[in-house]
Amino acid sequence: MWEDVNSQLDSLRLQMEEKKRCASQLDEVERELREEKEKNASLRALLDKDEALADKLRKASLVHLFHAIVGNLEEDEEQLTAKTVQTKIQLDASDRAISHLSSEVERIRSRQIELKYVEDDYQRRLAIKAEEIAKTDGSVAKKLAELSEDRTQLLARKHEIYEARSAARSAEYALRDCLDTLKKAGRWGTADLLGGGMIITAIKRDYMDQANENAIHAQNALRTLARELKDVRVALSVPLHSEGFGRFADYFFDGLIADWSAQSEIRESESAVSTALDQVEDIVGKMEKAAAAIDKQITNVETERDELIAKAK
Repeated sequence: MWEDVNSQLDSLRLQMEEKKRCASQLDEVERELREEKEKNASLRALLDKDEALADKLRKASLVHLFHAIVGNLEEDEEQLTAKTVQTKIQLDASDRAISHLSSEVERIRSRQIELKYVEDDYQRRLAIKAEEIAKTDGSVAKKLAELSEDRTQLLARKHEIYEARSAARSAEYALRDCLDTLKKAGRWGTADLLGGGMIITAIKRDYMDQANENAIHAQNALRTLARELKDVRVALSVPLHSEGFGRFADYFFDGLIADWSAQSEIRESESAVSTALDQVEDIVGKMEKAAAAIDKQITNVETERDELIAKAK
């Protein structure tokens, strides 16, 4: 006789737990967004400075002539151009991160609006159930209430575990894509160093562009995973960066395209991605086991509840 009431209360309690998670996640995402905007402003200032310096070099005819005589102008311009290109790519990555984080803020805020009055609904329905329980067998009603509470808590836990598992899988796929393109870039880079010519160089650069794109996706996926792991309270030690997964891409991205011909940088990036991938694969395994365990617990509680209801006179 309590199926409808319990179902309504279960749903409302899950929404209340979700509302708490939304508040926590919003604080986290807004903090990351502020930090990313600060980084973005610094990159823009650096880019403006580099471009201004490049323009000054081109216009300073006497300095141009002097450098040309001593043979350093071409080297200075190449170094400045490489630095500017690197800054532009980093700025593009930062712009995308800001867009992603801003979307996350809007999504969470929208969900908070939908859940604004969930506590009021819960208290109202709880009062209705309490009134009905008073009219029935007190001992059975009490036990059913306890089982209902246990089930709700398990369902909330299941929701957190499933979200963490989904985020881990997304991060795993993103890291695999990044690692794959880095390996391809490394192979073509070796050919390039052996004198592959313009076509080989172009192919290698194309794979490096893909690797940079995949690094951005990996960064966003790992940021999401870091937040979900906090919900399920999975403590991790992340050796590739002291700030954890949320800043993973920054760890290797700054040097990823510093020198297109530097094979050592490609190998270092491969190592960083591989290390992160190993950890994420381990997390996926843990979440799979946790999901199976929580499903079994829920089944046990539901079975006990159904048997109690069936036996109630």
